[in-house]
Amino acid sequence: MRILRYIAFAIAIVWMFLILWALEYCSIHGCSGPNGNNIDGFLPAFALAPIGVPALIWSLVISLRWAWRKLSNAPHKS
Repeated sequence: MRILRYIAFAIAIVWMFLILWALEYCSIHGCSGPNGNNIDGFLPAFALAPIGVPALIWSLVISLRWAWRKLSNAPHKS
C-alpha cells in the first residue's frame, strides 16, 4: 500500500509541476487564450488530467488523514 501512496504522490507532483510550468511559460511569453496558438503549453497537463486529478485527490486525502492522526494523538496543553 505504501508503494501506491508514493506513486500517487509522484504523479500528483509531476502533474502540478506541468501546470505551474505552463503558467510560468504563459506569463513570460503570453498566452492568447483558447482561440490562439499559444495555448500549447498546457497540453501536457491536460493530457495527464485523467491520471493527475485522482492522484492529487488521493494524495491530499492521505496527507489530511495523516495530519489528523498526528494532531489527535498529540498531547493537549492544559
